[in-house]
Amino acid sequence: MSIKLPKYNLSPGCISCIEGSWACVFLNSFCTRRCFYCPQNRDIKIDHKPSIDGVYFNNVQDFLDFIKKFHFKTVAFSGGEPLLAFELLISFLRKIRKKFGSKIYIWIYTNGDLVTEKKLKILKELGLDEIRFDLSARRYDFTPIILARKIFKNVVIETPAIPEDKKELIKSLLLMQKYAITKLNLHELIMTEFNKKEFLKRGYTFKKNNGVVESGKIAIKIYKYILEKKLNINLNYCTTSYKNHYQGRGINMRYSCCTKTSYESITNNGHLRQIYLKFDKKPVLFWEKIPCSEKKHFYFDDNHGELHIPPSLLKEADIEFWEGQKLNIVYYDAVIKNNRRTFLDEEKIIKINKNFSIKICRKICKKIVLTKNMYLYVFAKGILAKRSLIEIIKDSFFRKKFLEGNSLNLYREKLEDLAIFYSLFEDLEF
Repeated sequence: MSIKLPKYNLSPGCISCIEGSWACVFLNSFCTRRCFYCPQNRDIKIDHKPSIDGVYFNNVQDFLDFIKKFHFKTVAFSGGEPLLAFELLISFLRKIRKKFGSKIYIWIYTNGDLVTEKKLKILKELGLDEIRFDLSARRYDFTPIILARKIFKNVVIETPAIPEDKKELIKSLLLMQKYAITKLNLHELIMTEFNKKEFLKRGYTFKKNNGVVESGKIAIKIYKYILEKKLNINLNYCTTSYKNHYQGRGINMRYSCCTKTSYESITNNGHLRQIYLKFDKKPVLFWEKIPCSEKKHFYFDDNHGELHIPPSLLKEADIEFWEGQKLNIVYYDAVIKNNRRTFLDEEKIIKINKNFSIKICRKICKKIVLTKNMYLYVFAKGILAKRSLIEIIKDSFFRKKFLEGNSLNLYREKLEDLAIFYSLFEDLEF
């Protein structure tokens, strides 16, 4: 279930999340609350250093150089509760504005506990663009939000969709309307090891990705109420799968290029992609099929018996090229971390400045092996060529080669198989 708005109705921060240009800075770990739904460990004793995507920063300069290196357009400060580290927050904010001016859009997440007029004015003067409140943390108390609305133009309510809190959410909608707050982000609750016990007490139902089913149900009710009352509120329901897709895509788009080899490619979703045929020894007969002018684009891995094929050539090749072959497709996610002393072959060190570097490595996301000629054709001429399933079915060669002459039942079966086949690549290629 998804309630998604057109881009022009989303806040600038949400748009940058979709585009993959958003840096979420976990400024600290400590918080003023112990919300039952919090996905983080609230029993920690030592506060963490500021981090992005798992990389920790010892100083603001390293952070600024990191932001510049990977072309971030927006920065969000989260925690913990970032206002607990107020001096650190204003230090970061001041130096971001000094280095980048107004090019970076900046906002913070807060539960509102430590909000004061003085702090809000300091943040505004230093160039904070937006402030987001978790309403449920203070049991839907609007006091800090009303205060912020007097100072900030962009105030967003970003709070989990708690199934038991329908009445409180509806009351909050009326207050949002009153104070001209037009952006509401409802988050799907997600189960982690730190909140599982509390979620089980409440009898929640979990999806495969640990999202809570009942969150979607309450989001629909809130959406219907907004429509019925014709409220000037844009509701964006952010599901676990949606966050995983776009935040994962953003990470891959930023870092995959750093580990890409000449025989690999990057998909529209940022995954690193390898395509190869497996042989026990160098495939002399197969090699002879390849035009001399194209051989320089192939790579044979002697250690593993893999002939790597560039996708640009595969999607242009005739069907005879791969008939009877076993095509291996491997997708990788990019992973970044601080540069420690340990070093693995697949890790690449990226220098951020003369004193700070990070490691980027890869982990297998999915491996698909194709043996049937129909699937080989569809992958090459459909998936790689960015053609839809409908376009492939209408393809005259495909129809003649794989569909014509079949009984009606077999014809339907093949179409169903094709739909399932395409779905394998949804979060990898599209």
